[in-house]
Amino acid sequence: MEGSIFKKTIYFQLFLLLIAGIFLRLVFVSNHFPHYDDLWGYYRTLGVRGLSNEEFIARLPSKIGILINSLPQKLAFIFSPIIRHFSSVYSSVNGTTLAPLHYFFSGFIAFDSGNYKLNLVLARALSLAEYIGFFAIALRLSKIFSKDLIKLFYVSILALSLISFHPVILSIQGHSYMAAILGMGVLISLLGNAKYQKSINTQIASYSLFVINGIIFLPYLPSFLLTQILAYRMKKTNPFRSIGFYLSLIILGISIALVYLIFMSSIHIGSGTGYQGGPNNEYMFTSKTIISSFNGAIFALFKTLNTMFLSPSSPLIVSSLFTAFILLTIIYGLIDTLINFQSRINETSQLKVIYVQLLLANHFLLYLFGKLAISPTRHSLILYLPIVIASAYGLDKFISTLGMKLVVPRNKNNLSFGSLLIVKRASSFYLLILSTFLFLNLYHSFYYWLPEMAQRFDPLTSDIIDALKNKQTIVYDKYWNFSLNIHPTIRANFEERKYPDKVQSIYDPSWNAQVLISRDRKSRGWAYVSNNPETPTKSQIMTLASSTGCKKPSNHTELISHATSVGIDPEYFANYVATNSLYAVSVDCAN
Repeated sequence: MEGSIFKKTIYFQLFLLLIAGIFLRLVFVSNHFPHYDDLWGYYRTLGVRGLSNEEFIARLPSKIGILINSLPQKLAFIFSPIIRHFSSVYSSVNGTTLAPLHYFFSGFIAFDSGNYKLNLVLARALSLAEYIGFFAIALRLSKIFSKDLIKLFYVSILALSLISFHPVILSIQGHSYMAAILGMGVLISLLGNAKYQKSINTQIASYSLFVINGIIFLPYLPSFLLTQILAYRMKKTNPFRSIGFYLSLIILGISIALVYLIFMSSIHIGSGTGYQGGPNNEYMFTSKTIISSFNGAIFALFKTLNTMFLSPSSPLIVSSLFTAFILLTIIYGLIDTLINFQSRINETSQLKVIYVQLLLANHFLLYLFGKLAISPTRHSLILYLPIVIASAYGLDKFISTLGMKLVVPRNKNNLSFGSLLIVKRASSFYLLILSTFLFLNLYHSFYYWLPEMAQRFDPLTSDIIDALKNKQTIVYDKYWNFSLNIHPTIRANFEERKYPDKVQSIYDPSWNAQVLISRDRKSRGWAYVSNNPETPTKSQIMTLASSTGCKKPSNHTELISHATSVGIDPEYFANYVATNSLYAVSVDCAN
């Protein structure tokens, strides 16, 4: 009876998590303030789509441009949009760690709707769909576990993604990090299936599809290949005696080389570390002593799990116990697999579990070699599902081991009344702890998101746009933002001006400001817009105004908007700082 009550309580809490997750995303998808990566692909796609045929062909490699010009009109009508679409994908991801496949699909709905809010939704819709797909696939993967108590744990931890910080924010922004999470769900679901076992070579050869769906898949290639070798062994076949295996490796090598040359060759060599290493490199394996390195890894894991699963307002005791529990269950599951390896590799159903364990070990080894960071950034969210599966598996094996020691009597054909009572009491206690944990997360998430929602609303209002649209020049210090670039009114009335010398940001010389010039050139006003939380000085504004087309700027400045900012502690989130500021000021210009 007690267990039944706790189960019903957990089901009700899961329902509340679902409602809260849907509500947060419906509110945020059109109202959350834009971020630099958020609108990058959408902005670049609109830019390519907005080019005339002459401008577009001029930007293409000369041989492709000549080929298009030489095509008959009917063929040019067919191929030109296709080439333009691929060009927008390349423009969106070139020199970045963003995923090409995401922008290939998002490009089909990337157009200027004429409504700013709808433009935000169009830029972000695919990320939301990818999260829904990930969650649906992950729910189906609960079939990995046979025990109802383990399934309930798995679903409960998975459901935390409905309200925890990174899964909420990244599922309503337009960048491609959700694509990698969806790809991980698809890959894990394929492993060990009966149909999949018949086409191992095909799956190996097509791994590059996962790489273009998330560049982070590339460093995880060793764990994938090891899993395929084990899949061969489960079929009682030696892969190294199979011509198909070698052919699949050749195809894989060629396809990944092409992906690298086309999309990744211009990525900075430190993209796997860089800012992800933390403000003080605390998330990298750089320490000279083993103890301090181990402590750094635990610290990083604590931060990572908090951003992925919990609310930033969760008490330290809850965060610490959760981190310890997840870590211990993953380690226990790994030890169980190693001890019982011979029997595990004969179970096709265990291939998914073995893969996630290999992947987490793969990540940790790359950390030890200084190639990847263990950090609470958006890139680490791809580990969400592997962590949930590995933890649930470890808990499953721990409960099985503990249950055997506690309740199996000398006569193994029967369970005594006392043994049954122990099982029931232990199950009730387990469900009580799980229910309490879900309650604490709901409680702290409610008190985190309630004030946070209002602070995260986009400060770019229609009043600000009305004040800007009559200006001749807008200097836009697009510090982590592209909101003006996708606003229909600004797009209709202004064009980007390419200055011979780039206009540097007031705040950071490594960033460039953007100059927007009125298409009618009639008005004389000049405006400066930034979403940096710091207020520029009047002398800075005057200097910038005079250097970008405002002759004899008057000493009078009119403040259009000065919104407050929302900052995320960079030490807590590994330099992942988002701001919701908007400073807009107008200056009169003499003739």
